[in-house]
Amino acid sequence: MLLLRRNCALEYTVAADAPIRLLYGAWSSNGATYAGYAYAALAVELTVDGEPVLGEKQSMTADLPLMCGDDFDDSWWVYYAADIEGLEQGTHEVSVAFRSTEAFADGLGNTYGPGGFGIHRFRITAIGE
Repeated sequence: MLLLRRNCALEYTVAADAPIRLLYGAWSSNGATYAGYAYAALAVELTVDGEPVLGEKQSMTADLPLMCGDDFDDSWWVYYAADIEGLEQGTHEVSVAFRSTEAFADGLGNTYGPGGFGIHRFRITAIGE
């Protein structure tokens, strides 16, 4: 399982051709109410080597299944998960694009959307035995 989050890393290494669960689009808000606003408005798209990868929005949670980087008291998270069968050996370019159907606040003094408001780029290197 990998958590694709800029606060964690921009480059990751995995075993080639092994199944991977990608967690991405992690969005924190100050409390469950604000996380609900993000949950309703946020849409996150994942691509690997320019090809869309279908993922599912997960239930809001106070804790991510994997955590790295900053967290704060009363943070609630919205995130997506996608299972891929594996990556061929080599380097793969991954992007996570954020957009929203309507403006929403995060409870920390910030408002996002509507529309697109960020693309995070990562690199995953799949290595063989």
